Amino acid sequence: GKRVIWAYAYDVVTGHVRSRRVFTSFENLRGLPDGATVDSEGYLWSTEVYSGRLIRFDPSGVVDRIIGLPVQSTTSVIFGGPDLDIAYVTSMARPFQCQYHREREAGFVFAIHGLGVRGIEEPRFKG
Repeated sequence: GKRVIWAYAYDVVTGHVRSRRVFTSFENLRGLPDGATVDSEGYLWSTEVYSGRLIRFDPSGVVDRIIGLPVQSTTSVIFGGPDLDIAYVTSMARPFQCQYHREREAGFVFAIHGLGVRGIEEPRFKG
């Protein structure tokens, strides 16, 4: 469902995915999982939409760190900057849930410095 992040076995040669399993559940968290990325230590970072948080999960799916943001409608995260050590978090300009429409910073992109981790370089899209 909507309150879990799934993990799959991925075959890099064929591009096939198989063996779906629950990586982590948001049942005990406030929001829903949304955009995600992986850092160089193999930890997954996911935005928690409608809670205004960025969550880091260890490779077994356990919450490692939670970072609050000034808006509730966080949507995605990616590492960037020359050293891939800045987390950029996006947010919805017009959230679906009306109570968040009045947030002054809704729609902003937030840069988080000083996390002590780096992202991994992603291949460029060729499509």
